[in-house]
Amino acid sequence: MKKKILAAVLTLSVILSLAGCQGQKKAEAEYPTKTINMIVPYSAGGGTDNMARLIAQYLGNELGVQVNIINKPGAGGEVGAVEFLGESTDGYTIACLSFPDFMISDIVNEKFDFDFYESVNYLATYTSTPLSYFAMADAPFHNMTEFAAYCKEHPGEVTVAEAGIAHRVMAAAIMDHYDIDYTLVNFDGANESISALLGGHVTVAGNSNANINKIVAGGGYPIAWGGSILPEGYSELPLFTDDNGVSVDFLSVSPVVVTLKDTPAEVNEILQNALVKMIDNAEFRQKVEETGYQWAPQYGE
Repeated sequence: MKKKILAAVLTLSVILSLAGCQGQKKAEAEYPTKTINMIVPYSAGGGTDNMARLIAQYLGNELGVQVNIINKPGAGGEVGAVEFLGESTDGYTIACLSFPDFMISDIVNEKFDFDFYESVNYLATYTSTPLSYFAMADAPFHNMTEFAAYCKEHPGEVTVAEAGIAHRVMAAAIMDHYDIDYTLVNFDGANESISALLGGHVTVAGNSNANINKIVAGGGYPIAWGGSILPEGYSELPLFTDDNGVSVDFLSVSPVVVTLKDTPAEVNEILQNALVKMIDNAEFRQKVEETGYQWAPQYGE
């Protein structure tokens, strides 16, 4: 009798377990059924935010739901990233993070508990865009050699706007290479950094190559261009590497779409499939390239 009862209990357990799995798979197969929020840990109008809004638009089209941008700026992106870690893992809150900013932050900031490889699932990125240094067109320097000389002649006077840890690493490499010193001024996003430069509140601004047209329209100009690919309409620009300068190309920035680590595999697959389809969307690529970003799609771990 005991054996029959035990067998019945085991059979019932198996049935309930299978039913639960089927129910879970059905629920995940129906994903998404409502609006998805995409956290951007920077202010509106910056490089990562602009790219995230394009991604959200076309991702929403692929999935058939609205994808909203939620800006959470602060501490060079750390505030929004930490808040993202506390969100649900159901796939209805995803994020667009700036790489390599968060990888560097985890290394240099002991208080920043965010491991880019352990905290999130990497789904896709579409661009890899270098950083440049911009000044006003009437600045007393027009390239890095002249900038370095000016810093030495005017110690303590030069201020440089930055909007993330990658900018700080770039500044450290520049100061070390030229044996100079200048003051970094932190902003919550690239847009604020640009406004500070154009408003005369800082001497120089480190910013994405993608923002050159916006900066030039406001009276600014690159004194050091990151990378070797020149934007349309420019046959020549001063490069970081001119005159035995320093290469900062390793700091090219990529806005990366991620989910939290414990997000169900089925949900990640649905999201990634939609994101991968966007690579072949000619209209999406054209809009990305029109913003000035360098097209370099990648997906997967």
